[in-house]
Amino acid sequence: MSPVFRLILAVALIIGVASLGALGGGGYATARCDARIARIQGEHARERESAVTELAAAAEAARQALAAEVVRGNDLAAQLQADRAGFEAERKSLQAAIRDVTTQYQPAPGADLRPIPPCIITRGWLRDYNAAIGADLSGADPAAPGGGTGSASIAAAGADAGLLLDSGVTPADILAHIVDYGSRCQGYAAQANRLIDRWEVRQ
Repeated sequence: MSPVFRLILAVALIIGVASLGALGGGGYATARCDARIARIQGEHARERESAVTELAAAAEAARQALAAEVVRGNDLAAQLQADRAGFEAERKSLQAAIRDVTTQYQPAPGADLRPIPPCIITRGWLRDYNAAIGADLSGADPAAPGGGTGSASIAAAGADAGLLLDSGVTPADILAHIVDYGSRCQGYAAQANRLIDRWEVRQ
């Protein structure tokens, strides 16, 4: 074999080995790239799954919170309704008893009953009474003597002129008014207390 032929054969062998090495290295690089892509895709899939799980958990927590709030709201409404019913029953009972405590009296234990003497309620007294409870007298007739029972008769008098005149309002009228007024005040107070209790529970 001539030296030239040997040289050509050696060069061919070197080129062949280099080509095989290049092909093998390229395959290794491709495999590493594919593995990295698969890993990234897996991480993204797990992140999406975690996000979906967290979103579902948040939605369930919100649903449960809303359901609990609805239950508390219904309980509050039922409690307020019961409060109002109790106050109304008490108001009716007191209104029914007004005549019993404003028409007759007993001078002493065991004594016979006597008619209660007239009680003069002046317009000045009535004006101050209305002012003390914050009654709106903007539409009242200053000259009206009042009379009857309930809130309307209480608000009927109260002008600066003639403050010492008889207002025409009786103790029964005043008692009837304060029974109604007290029932409303108790209702407002109960509502405020219930709302405060509910707010404190939510904190």
